[in-house]
Amino acid sequence: MRLGIVGCALGMHRVDHTKVRKVYGRETSHCSRCRQVLEQEPEGHWIVPPMHDAGLGQRPR
Repeated sequence: MRLGIVGCALGMHRVDHTKVRKVYGRETSHCSRCRQVLEQEPEGHWIVPPMHDAGLGQRPR
């Protein structure tokens, strides 16, 4: 299990194919090791979608 989490930290996620569902016309699922959200880009290629920081990033003072 711990080696799987290290693999996820390096970007090698494993898609949980039992939980695939369509959201806004695209297929989404979770990684079966770390529960990260994954989207299917072209057929058979899964990516981690970019997350927005809701404006809480670096702000000028």
